[in-house]
Amino acid sequence: MATSSMIKIYPTTLVACAMSMLFAGCGGGGSGGTEVANTGVTQPISSTQPLVEVPSPTDNQQSATIVLPACDQNIDTASGQKELLQAADWTYLVYMAADNSLSASALNDLQELRAAASKLGRRVNIVIQYETSPEDGVGVTRRELISSQGTQTFKYSNLDMACGANLKDFLRYGKAVSPSQNYALVLWSHGSGWRSAGSRPSNTAATATTPALTKGILDDATSGTFMSIATLRDSIKAAGVPLELIDMDACDMGMIEVIQALAGTARYLVGSEGDVPSLGNQYTDVIARLIQQNDQGAPNGETAGYLLGQSLISSYQDNYSNWASGNNVVDKAFYRLDPQSVTNYVSAVQGVANDLNRLLPNYRDAIKQAREEAYSPSIQANRDLGHFLAIVGQRVTDANLSQRIAAFQQAEQRLVVDHRTIGNDTRAAAMRGVAVFLPNATSISATELQSYQYQMRGTAMADWSNFITNLLQGEALNYSVAGDFSARLTWDNPKADLDLWVLEPGRAFSISEGTNTNNGFFSPDSYDTRSTEESYATRDLVQAGQYRFYVSRMFDNVPESTNFKLCVTIKGQTQCETGTLRQTNKPMFSDPSNYPFNKQEHTTVLDANGYGNWYASSQIVTREVVRGGATQTYSTLTPKQLQMITSRLSRKTTQGTF
Repeated sequence: MATSSMIKIYPTTLVACAMSMLFAGCGGGGSGGTEVANTGVTQPISSTQPLVEVPSPTDNQQSATIVLPACDQNIDTASGQKELLQAADWTYLVYMAADNSLSASALNDLQELRAAASKLGRRVNIVIQYETSPEDGVGVTRRELISSQGTQTFKYSNLDMACGANLKDFLRYGKAVSPSQNYALVLWSHGSGWRSAGSRPSNTAATATTPALTKGILDDATSGTFMSIATLRDSIKAAGVPLELIDMDACDMGMIEVIQALAGTARYLVGSEGDVPSLGNQYTDVIARLIQQNDQGAPNGETAGYLLGQSLISSYQDNYSNWASGNNVVDKAFYRLDPQSVTNYVSAVQGVANDLNRLLPNYRDAIKQAREEAYSPSIQANRDLGHFLAIVGQRVTDANLSQRIAAFQQAEQRLVVDHRTIGNDTRAAAMRGVAVFLPNATSISATELQSYQYQMRGTAMADWSNFITNLLQGEALNYSVAGDFSARLTWDNPKADLDLWVLEPGRAFSISEGTNTNNGFFSPDSYDTRSTEESYATRDLVQAGQYRFYVSRMFDNVPESTNFKLCVTIKGQTQCETGTLRQTNKPMFSDPSNYPFNKQEHTTVLDANGYGNWYASSQIVTREVVRGGATQTYSTLTPKQLQMITSRLSRKTTQGTF
């Protein structure tokens, strides 16, 4: 990574920005019929319309105390669906924001939900609101009611699925149309952990002209929006629907920062520390298991949401038992979300953070080493918190810290009901179920650190924010720059298995690892979707440095060569390259001697093209930081960076052909 255009991070207290975001909503409904088009939407609301700032409710307050900004468009209440579904034990509410690179996978999961209809009886009703990409021939918002009575679909114009008021409206609609004893909410989309809209400190001069970090969960590409965790929390509370469980079928949502924000919004939460395979839950199986477990009843002291949580994680483990190989790992965790369990856990983390701050002068190197050894489930800046503290406890000798860690582990046992990992990485076995933001200098920018500090201010995680800031003291961090480029790979042989790779500053990423990278998102793996296309798009902000795209052909037992096209779009301008990749004689990852960049003499990226099953794009995307009138460019890639291309093993080398 280049050492220029960097700042050094020292302990600092950020001045709070002016305004906190508050969210509430628009009304609900649709007209009857098997599939009915509904064009009734509200008029766009002026962006200058003032908002009334009100506090978030406690568990005992009414949902009416939260006011959400209106969406540009919403489903008109005047033409609402009036016919009720028959009463059921469960209403399974699925909010599917798939107007993005996951669109094809969403269509698959919709089929799984429909396939469950024959098993529902009076046990479960399924209420879905979904929107997929216009590229898949849909591009509009639909609501679908699935019950033992059949399936009804209602079509509307394209809505912003990341607008909190639309989520609130959907929850209220689901409760009204499907009276049940228990309600569960599935949030289906891209996920990105703690990141939230409006999080950039406005008083930070070096980043004042860059956009705020806007990733959290629920990505709507057509609307250009991504729901923040604060919006998610307030939307659920404003809806007033008593949720037994929230299931986040999205990457990187099993984080303490997310759990803390959602405390009290449901009895239980299910999420993953790391990447979720693009196919997500196997919904037909989940529903079948829920019905079976519902007959058995919940254990003493637990409610019905416990049964759904166990159904979700057991189904996940069984259906992905053959998915992960090599160093690939997937996980699923099941948490209690009651305020007491969450408060005890976060308070324990607060105590540990204070002790770590106290011990930094004498144990900085040991704590940094523990950070590097702790398992990183997906995004490099996130680490498994329990694993990190277990390592710290072995390296740092301090009686008070040992007591703090013991108290943390006790709180962890209460918060994490169950956690399953699938894969062969030995460190993954030490995962405890909750990730935390714990970056090193190569995994984040100064902008992102400042955003985190801003978001954690005034919460129990503020002490953790201070700790990681102090831990980074003296380490050089780049500022973030606008993410304004993407790549798309297509090829002509549906039997061949090609992968799109991106070399970002500090690390190479393969699409076979999952959809998230440090700086962007991949589309679903073509191996899973059986397509001949893969793509990559950046986040709103990315690390400054160089980016380069690669194509690899995996061992697929297909003798024919495969023609491909790799297109890179930068600021709306697209340039394409074409080429041909042949099959290798043996799996290229079976022996390190087959790596294209393992030898010292490989000093340029173009050496990749000599291997026949690798291709390096001729375009190098350089994103610079401009400050004080000086522009710093970045040098060519080093041999060490080149070797990073081969450091990520793919599961597909051991799974044979289509």
